[in-house]
Amino acid sequence: MYKLYNIVKYDTNIKGYWKDTKGKIYIDDILVKNYDSINLFVSNKNYLYRQGEKAVFYIYKNKAYIEDNKGKKIILKNCIQYKVKRITKKYINELLQLHDGFTIFKHSQFFIIEVWKA
Repeated sequence: MYKLYNIVKYDTNIKGYWKDTKGKIYIDDILVKNYDSINLFVSNKNYLYRQGEKAVFYIYKNKAYIEDNKGKKIILKNCIQYKVKRITKKYINELLQLHDGFTIFKHSQFFIIEVWKA
């Protein structure tokens, strides 16, 4: 199964935090979509590129991929997930000092932080 992290323009309970090579910080609202069909996955991935995305993030077979619109891929093999009860701006900034990017999944009583590494 493919899990495609779609960036959307409305508020969601999943936020992606990342910084570019110049250190600029981005916060994306994310909707995760699952695809059993490779054809449907590729079609939706290409749709995101046509909508202006320069890169997409997806998970397949316990690996994460950052793939740009030219087909260049960065493969991330190690996932760290942990649960916290509270998230503050200071905590997010501390995480950004340690990691180039991460995803926060908000649940009713807690948050799951997901970090992928090479």
